[in-house]
Amino acid sequence: MEQRTSYGQFAGEPNDIQLARFFLLDEVDMDFINNRRGRANRLAVALLIGSVRFLGTWPHDLSAIPVNVLWFVARQLGISDTSVLSDYCWLKPVILVWNPLFDPIFRR
Repeated sequence: MEQRTSYGQFAGEPNDIQLARFFLLDEVDMDFINNRRGRANRLAVALLIGSVRFLGTWPHDLSAIPVNVLWFVARQLGISDTSVLSDYCWLKPVILVWNPLFDPIFRR
């Protein structure tokens, strides 16, 4: 039962190695992210990309993403005010249908 309730959630803050492995955005990621409008959308999409890689599924709640992940991703996007994430309309809950367009980004 505990495993079921923790699925799709962070158990704590990822360490530096995990941040670099799962949340470092490469050129393909940045091309995909930069096609989104607004800082909130770009930050949310970048967090979703890393979270899917790290958790293996969509996160249940973007507002529960650890602070170190939020700042690590935001810095790469040049976003200094992470409160813009609250403008993202899918903040709670994140419900997405798999789209083949995401395959090149999430399947690495």
